[in-house]
Amino acid sequence: MKKIHQKYINLMNDKLEYNIEETRNLNECMDWVKSHMCSGEEGDEELKKWLAKSENDAMMIHHGYGTFIRNTFKLWTDGPAVSWFNNHGIYHADDMSGIIFTSLYRRENGIDIDLEGQIKRYRDFWEEHAPQINKGILK
Repeated sequence: MKKIHQKYINLMNDKLEYNIEETRNLNECMDWVKSHMCSGEEGDEELKKWLAKSENDAMMIHHGYGTFIRNTFKLWTDGPAVSWFNNHGIYHADDMSGIIFTSLYRRENGIDIDLEGQIKRYRDFWEEHAPQINKGILK
C-alpha cells in the first residue's frame, strides 16, 4: 500500500499530463485506475496486496492516490466523468473518487459494487451535514 501511495505522489510531482478522455463513466474510470495501478515492475503485486485487504483498509488509498485521481480526472471541475457522477446525484469530488475505488475493489474481488447503495450513503451523509451539496452547490 505504501508503494502505491509513493508511486502516485511521485506521479503528481512529475506534473505529467494524462489522457483522461476515456474516463467518461464509472467503468471507464475503474479501468483507467486499474491499468495505471498495475503499471510498472511491481504493479500487479501491489494490486493483489490492495485487493487482499479489508474494504475499509483498502479505502485508505483515498488520501494519496485519491488526490492524484481527483486532480488528474479533474473531478473538482469539468473532467469527463463529472457529468456522469452529477447525473447520478454525486457532486463532491471526494465522493466520486470514493465510488471509483470502492467499485473497483468490489469488482475485482467479485463483490456486487452496489452503486445505488454507495450513492445513497453519500447523499444521506450530505443531506444530514450540508444539504446544498446534494443540489450541486459546493460552498
